[in-house]
Amino acid sequence: MNESFASTSEREGGEVLRQVMAALSESAIEVFSVSHLYSGVRAFRNCTNAQFLQARRERDGKRTYQIIPGEPNETASADDIYKEVFCQS
Repeated sequence: MNESFASTSEREGGEVLRQVMAALSESAIEVFSVSHLYSGVRAFRNCTNAQFLQARRERDGKRTYQIIPGEPNETASADDIYKEVFCQS
């Protein structure tokens, strides 16, 4: 759903995402969403039927490319990709 909200701010896109996911969920529709809209998904953190996944990382920040259960994060950690690509010595 990220692309659907690409022209909105994080706050506005998160609110639209929250409303769409809530309406689908209340209609007994199983919802799968991949999103960087933290404000939209955090509303579901206390739902008993919600499961969150995240990209696993080592303690030093190295990416493992594994998906594991975990709470939503406020950041997608794009700063390490930026540094790797643009700040090489």
